[in-house]
Amino acid sequence: AFVFLHGDFTGGGFYSRALVQALGPDQPVLLVHPHGLVDASVPDTIEAMAAERIESLRRLRPHGPYVVGGHCNGAFVAFEMARRLIELGEQVPVVVVIEARAPGGGGPGAPAGERGSWVTIDASGAPRVITARDRQSDFWLRYLRAMDRYTGHRAPVHLVVVRSRELQDARKDLGWSARAARVEVHEVAGNRATLITRHLGELARVVRGAIERAARRTTSR
Repeated sequence: AFVFLHGDFTGGGFYSRALVQALGPDQPVLLVHPHGLVDASVPDTIEAMAAERIESLRRLRPHGPYVVGGHCNGAFVAFEMARRLIELGEQVPVVVVIEARAPGGGGPGAPAGERGSWVTIDASGAPRVITARDRQSDFWLRYLRAMDRYTGHRAPVHLVVVRSRELQDARKDLGWSARAARVEVHEVAGNRATLITRHLGELARVVRGAIERAARRTTSR
């Protein structure tokens, strides 16, 4: 099965159900929610999130091979899961990260001030302090802090980086070559939102191709 961490707080991962259908009936997928969507809390670190998800995964499927992937914040957890599963002696033929820059600090928000507040840039170009207004925004802030602290130690994985053509980053691999043994990059039409909505069919073809190639590599060993 493809273990996919959809990373969607606001939509509940509804796009991932369409992705499952687009991958085809012969490709089983295990969809994993981000912490906070259905869990009672959000762990403080990406490492803790990955450890909890591995524990749940191994109750369902004690041994691999495991193919894992994630979108946005889910990509960080998926990568850390893969690294730890390999340390446990499991096979991880491929990791798919979708629309996610490599870890190393400086995530989608940036710390501002000693109290740990965060700022973002609004539509007018002015900085705006991000504050927790409700349960959802509180969990999102927790994820921002966890993602900013996560450094992502190098792992002996084959990493497939899927990025939208409109993502503004001069690094073709979004910085992942420093974290993985092998990296391949695919560009899909659209932006962060339309990549998983309007262009989901193209995304599914890229993901399915990566999974099929990984399966061939595993069976040929």
